[in-house]
Amino acid sequence: MAEYEACIIGLKMGTDINVHELLVIGDSDLLMHQVQEEWAVKNPKITPYVQYIQKLCKRFYKEVKEQSVHCSHVEAEPYGLPWYFDIKKYLETGTYPENATFNQKKSIRCMTLNFFASGEIL
Repeated sequence: MAEYEACIIGLKMGTDINVHELLVIGDSDLLMHQVQEEWAVKNPKITPYVQYIQKLCKRFYKEVKEQSVHCSHVEAEPYGLPWYFDIKKYLETGTYPENATFNQKKSIRCMTLNFFASGEIL
């Protein structure tokens, strides 16, 4: 259920800020195929989630589905800064960390392609 709720939150965030095209990336084949009505929903507790996700999806002009995703869990934040600090700073100011190497700068630029800043929210 957590995967369905996370999907709903992501879709609602997109609609709240008037996103019209959305790339949906998921690592749950079950969720993705159920939402696309390719697989049946066997658990009746999941049905309302799937129906709500389908309803939210209709608010977007375009969806791209079935992409693989990789997640990393960060145990501690170095120097007391959040993991996304350099990405957000680059998006806001176009600057890199003071001692960033060429490869670190390239990595930050690549990562910014997957994010956008909306006020204080990344």
